[in-house]
Amino acid sequence: MSGLNVTRKIYVDDVTADVSFCRFTEILENPTGSDITVSVLIEGNLGSDESNDDVNSSSDGDTTVDPGDIWVTNHQDSSDPALGFFFPGADSPFKSGDDLEYGYSSVTVPAGGRVTIIHWAFQNTGTSPPAVTAIEDLLVSFGSTGAGIANTYFNGLTISEVADSFFPFTGDGVFGGAGAVAPFADVTVTNATTAESITSPAASDGSFKIFFALGATTGDSITVTATDGTSQVLTFP
Repeated sequence: MSGLNVTRKIYVDDVTADVSFCRFTEILENPTGSDITVSVLIEGNLGSDESNDDVNSSSDGDTTVDPGDIWVTNHQDSSDPALGFFFPGADSPFKSGDDLEYGYSSVTVPAGGRVTIIHWAFQNTGTSPPAVTAIEDLLVSFGSTGAGIANTYFNGLTISEVADSFFPFTGDGVFGGAGAVAPFADVTVTNATTAESITSPAASDGSFKIFFALGATTGDSITVTATDGTSQVLTFP
């Protein structure tokens, strides 16, 4: 596709909090020796058969889908599930009836490299407004930079897949610069307080980035180990 190798990964979770979600990761890999710039369009149908362009709520505070929105919620009636979509980095969201699309223009995939586009869909059953309000409250908590997204919503992704995201997620995390560990060494970050851990390979220069450090709070003990023998204990600030 446009000289790129394109893969979609889908992760479905129906047990997180009260709102089920599905996460999509579009992986754009460039096998050539030159940068490739493309536009990416995600589109689908809500299945609600509504004839208006309205949504229940959106990130800019109104009930329409406009350029600049990074999330929307929708609930036609109680016979349909309430829905929400979080698409940070998209610059051209659009809704027509029950068709929804959002696009990412000018995505440059470096020569020999890759870019990932990560976006989410949420579903909740029940009557309106409580069913859709629960989704809205969750999306508001994510924040405009994604700093409020819990680890759970990144389950199944590697460090590098998050680090290669077209949208630069920010937030608490554990980071190691070039040379921190051996190239491609497996890095394990463990929160001793919660017993949660994540393992993922470092980059070719020995750097690593683990975002949203396992739900850590101030004072938690974080252990970073790698298969090259590197070991460090940190106190979460």
